[in-house]
Amino acid sequence: MSVWKSTLGKLLTSILNAPARDKHFGNKLTTIDSMFRIIQIFLALITTFYALSADADVYNANNQAKSWGWSKQGVSIELTPLSPSQSMAFFIGRGFPLEQVSIIGLVCVFQGAIKNKSDSLVDYDLDQWQVSFQNHQVSILDREYWGAVWEKVGISKAVKVAFHWSLLPTKQYYAQGDYNWGMFIVGLKPGDVFDLNLTINRDQTPVNGEIQSMECGS
Repeated sequence: MSVWKSTLGKLLTSILNAPARDKHFGNKLTTIDSMFRIIQIFLALITTFYALSADADVYNANNQAKSWGWSKQGVSIELTPLSPSQSMAFFIGRGFPLEQVSIIGLVCVFQGAIKNKSDSLVDYDLDQWQVSFQNHQVSILDREYWGAVWEKVGISKAVKVAFHWSLLPTKQYYAQGDYNWGMFIVGLKPGDVFDLNLTINRDQTPVNGEIQSMECGS
C-alpha cells in the first residue's frame, strides 16, 4: 500500500509541476493545459484505485472468505480459497508477466497456513496427499510442477523464484511452534468441489485426516 501511495505522490507532483506547454497563446492555451493536467490526475487516481483494490481483494480473501481447516494432536491446517481475480492480482503484484498470469486464473488456488503447536517434530509430503473429485484422483500442482511449466514458457528467473516461494513447500519439517504459509494449488477449475485426504507425520508416526467438500474460489 505504501509503495502505491509513494508512486502516486511522485506522479501527481510531476504532473502539477510540469511547465505549461506554450506561453505565446495566452490564457486560452493555459486553460487547455490546465484541463489536460486535470485529466492526467484523474487517470492517475483511477489507475491507483484499481491497483489498491486488487491488493485489498487478496487481503480480504485471507481474512473474510470461507476457510476449510483441520486440526489434530496440536497440528492445524487452514485453507482459504482465492478467486481467479484475487490469485492473478497476487502474482501480478509480484512481477508475474501479464501474458502468462491468466494460467493461474484457470486453476483452483488456496491460501494455506500450517502450524505445529504440538511438542513433536512434524512433517508432511504433498505427494502423500490425495484430492478426490467426482470419484477421480486429481493432481496437486506443487512447486516442481510449476517449475516445469514456467521453464517451458520461458519467464525470467526472478519471477520463477518469486512464484516458487509463494507456494507451500512440497515437503516441510516443523519444530515445536513452527508455522508457515503459501499457496496450495489443485488441478481443478474455479468453483469445483472436492475432498482432500492428508497425512501429517508426528515424530514419524502418520496422522491421517480428511477435509470434505472444499470449494475452489470462483
